Amino acid sequence: MVPGPAFDGPQAGAGGGPRNGAGGSGSAVRGAVILSDVSSTSQDVVRRVFEATNARDVEGLRGLYAPEFRLNGTTTTFDEFATGFGQFFAAFPDARGAVDQYVVEGGTVAARWTTEATHLGDYAGAPATGRRVSWHGTTMYRIEGGKVVEMWQTADLLDLMQQIGAVVPARRTAGGGPIRFQVRPSRNGDGAPGGPL
Repeated sequence: MVPGPAFDGPQAGAGGGPRNGAGGSGSAVRGAVILSDVSSTSQDVVRRVFEATNARDVEGLRGLYAPEFRLNGTTTTFDEFATGFGQFFAAFPDARGAVDQYVVEGGTVAARWTTEATHLGDYAGAPATGRRVSWHGTTMYRIEGGKVVEMWQTADLLDLMQQIGAVVPARRTAGGGPIRFQVRPSRNGDGAPGGPL
């Protein structure tokens, strides 16, 4: 998917308005999903996270995250998180994410997303290739008081690493044994992929 303007990604039940007599004050019905005020506010926070990320607006992001929040089960600060953004965007300066689907329940929002970028700087020890790349992931956000207080993120970084040549594509071993991947050593020796998206 080629991202359009900042997060014009599909919404649940596009074009929906109240149906079947539902959707009284404080809710909007989209398809079969009823979004409460809390749900729609939480989804709006996540939409603004993606917009600010695409705009490289660190201060805008700061206003959307709690000063300390949980990232994949570990407490981190926004400043530590923002450092990862700087490193990531040094390697992929034109990266843009688009939300392909939201799933919302109260203050929890799942966003299934696609990111497209050009590999123009070192990433995980792989020098710039100039290749256009794309990868997918899902991030679960827990929103309290209009701020992200917890995130769980998964991304297909193996696909990304193969696209930039940091990992040799899988091959079966002789005799049909298990698939083996070979990670190319990074120039700085850490071999860690890292990155916020």
